Amino acid sequence: HSSRSSPMVCSFSARAELFVSVSDDGRLSLFDTATSSLVHVLTQPAHLTLKHTCAAFLAGREGDAAPSLLALGTDAGTIVIWDVQRGALIRTVHAHSAKVNDVSFDRSGELLYSCSDDKHVGIWDVHSGEKRALFKKGKVAVSKMAFSIDGSHVLLGAASIKLMRRDKWKRVSQLSGHAEPTQCLAFSPDGALALSSDGSRHASLWRLDYSKGAGEDGVQSATSVAALSFEANVSQLAFLDAAQGAYCFFVLTAEGKLSLWRVPKKGLSPGKNATRPLQLPPTCSVLKVEPPCEHNGHADPQRIQQA
Repeated sequence: HSSRSSPMVCSFSARAELFVSVSDDGRLSLFDTATSSLVHVLTQPAHLTLKHTCAAFLAGREGDAAPSLLALGTDAGTIVIWDVQRGALIRTVHAHSAKVNDVSFDRSGELLYSCSDDKHVGIWDVHSGEKRALFKKGKVAVSKMAFSIDGSHVLLGAASIKLMRRDKWKRVSQLSGHAEPTQCLAFSPDGALALSSDGSRHASLWRLDYSKGAGEDGVQSATSVAALSFEANVSQLAFLDAAQGAYCFFVLTAEGKLSLWRVPKKGLSPGKNATRPLQLPPTCSVLKVEPPCEHNGHADPQRIQQA
């Protein structure tokens, strides 16, 4: 087994207009991706005493201007919300009693979801910072969340992964998950599949079960469709916009290798009688990228850190 270091906290906005990275001393650098220019360096008063642990932009609707809100969780259990267009700190939400593992805005931008090492999932009013709900979903901490595109369901990742109805927060089905807490988690655009990893050299592709009665009595009701293996630890994964008749997704490893898959939907139908997950080689892989040449006409290839 290889050691796992804490990943750099960074994030693209939903349509990739903006990119934020957080330095070790807590300073936030915000970039315009179209021009590669630095827009803001954001620093909160207690930046030297707080460690940021996760980040999420508010996803704007089609036709909206660039996103304005950015939420960041901290190791102290707080969530800070920035207006990145104005470069202003809006508020600090005292959300949890332990490290915040993940944050996510809902589609409307009215609510912010969080999960923490204190074993609670929280729902917060974005505008006031007030608590809407705070509840436990199991005996262990939720390490990662992923919401379906329509917002009707959420995946809560620990070592196992639960598929929940968001309106009533009741379990629909459960995935057996991984040996360690889930670090990367994603829904397919049609909600039929999930992709996950515990940050090891392995990732799993799952077929989700929405049938009535799935998941009752702790039954592991989701099917592992494919097992993916890598030479380095997984640091990021996501589905891309659905292609006609195919699923597209990528996995980025800690060494900077970006692997992409385009898999026909018919090729992901092992059926209930399948005895083991499929082995899916990537459609293509990229290890380093060539940056634009500057004055000397040559630039060294750069490792990919976020996709």
